[in-house]
This record gives sequence, structure tokens and C-alpha cells, in this order.
Amino acid sequence: MRRRTNRLAGPAGAGTFSVLYNFDGTSGGNPYGALLESGGKFYGTLAAGGNNSEGVLYEFDPAGAGTFTPLHHFESATGRFPNGGVVKVNGKFYGTAADGGDFNGGVVFEFDPAGPTYTVIRHLKHEDGVSPQCDLF
Repeated sequence: MRRRTNRLAGPAGAGTFSVLYNFDGTSGGNPYGALLESGGKFYGTLAAGGNNSEGVLYEFDPAGAGTFTPLHHFESATGRFPNGGVVKVNGKFYGTAADGGDFNGGVVFEFDPAGPTYTVIRHLKHEDGVSPQCDLF
């Protein structure tokens, strides 16, 4: 059974862990899916909280005191409640949101940090399968 926590923790040496960041609900909460490391930073999703209370795609830079940066606040029209992590392909992040979109079945999305631009690749219909609950790969 997987236990959910509202904090990001990392190794502190000698087999101990230290809290790197506490999600406070406003910044997001309920982390789901695997963290993705890229370029020394971590990327992930939070299924709750954020500006719309519908989830957040975020970056965490552990350097120094650690910096949490929301990259996208999910909302119903373009997908909400991401329940899986993201993957990175050719410099862009891909993931799913379990609800919302044109058919209320969730979405597959692309996030280009160079923009930054969030794009829905597919609004999921029942014949596609709906409400994705896991990482893409």
C-alpha cells in the first residue's frame, strides 16, 4: 500500500531523510506518481491544491534551501487531478489528468518549459479509456 504525504523528502546522509518541502495546499497537495529528475531538478504532479484546487505540475530545485516552482495549475476545461507523474521526451513533459477536458474523462497533456506552454494532446472519451490513474511509462 502506498502512503501519501504532503512533503518532499530526500536523503540527509547516514540512512536518514530530511524534509525538503512541505506542500501547504495552496502550493498543491497529494503528490501522485513518480518524480522525474532532469538537469538536477525534480518534476512531478500534485492531485490537489494550486490556484484552482485541481492540481499542479511543479519543479523542485534542491540546490541551496530548495525552490518549489508551480509550472501549471490544472483546471477542469483542460484537465484536472493529475494522478500520475510526467515523462520527458525531447525537452517536453508529458502526462495525464484524470478528470476534466472536453468529455470529462481526463486528458493527455504536453508541457513545454521553453514557452512555458501547456497543451492538451487528447481529450479522453469513453472509447479511449477514461480517468487515467498512473504514470505514462
